[in-house]
Amino acid sequence: MHLEDELAIRSLLLAGAVTVGEANALRRKSPLIRDFTDFLLLDLAGNSLADKSRDAFAAMFGAFVRARDREPHAAIRDLATPVAQILTVTAEGYGLSNRYDRAKAVLHELGGPTPTERAQSLALHARVITARIRDDIVHPIIGLSMMKHPVVRDDDTITTEVTAIAESNRLYQLWLEDRAQRYEVEAAARELAHTVSWNHVRRMS
Repeated sequence: MHLEDELAIRSLLLAGAVTVGEANALRRKSPLIRDFTDFLLLDLAGNSLADKSRDAFAAMFGAFVRARDREPHAAIRDLATPVAQILTVTAEGYGLSNRYDRAKAVLHELGGPTPTERAQSLALHARVITARIRDDIVHPIIGLSMMKHPVVRDDDTITTEVTAIAESNRLYQLWLEDRAQRYEVEAAARELAHTVSWNHVRRMS
């Protein structure tokens, strides 16, 4: 379980939204390298949306590159095929001089084919989290708690991913407010996760 997932569960517990037993039931086991790469990509998307430096991504991606050099198979074993392929290609020849170009390439490829950097960031954000829900490495409500950020703007182009982000906020609030509907909301979150996929990602040469 990634630290961000754990913090989300603790927040629900401290807010009185769940009991101790319910909080424990929200926990999931997840592969270490999958957690690392998923949150590497979430940081890339989040920093782009906030117009922040890509230095954090560069440092984390450098760690991924070194891990891949040491254990090529293990570094990508638990990743979706499009993600593994894009990260493998961009890792080739990675260094300080091209770190920002490679960050932009990862965002463009895994967030594409949407035309703007904001749209790519929103798409990447939604694709990573919905994949975690689909693969049952995060509880649906914890996935919703992360996916509902960032806030969708009126000028955002409506895509499957943008719709999923907006809907995640509605479902999350419903789950918090109506205990009787929690099972149905969690089922709806799983269905929502299946509306988004990596299928739009093109193979990178």
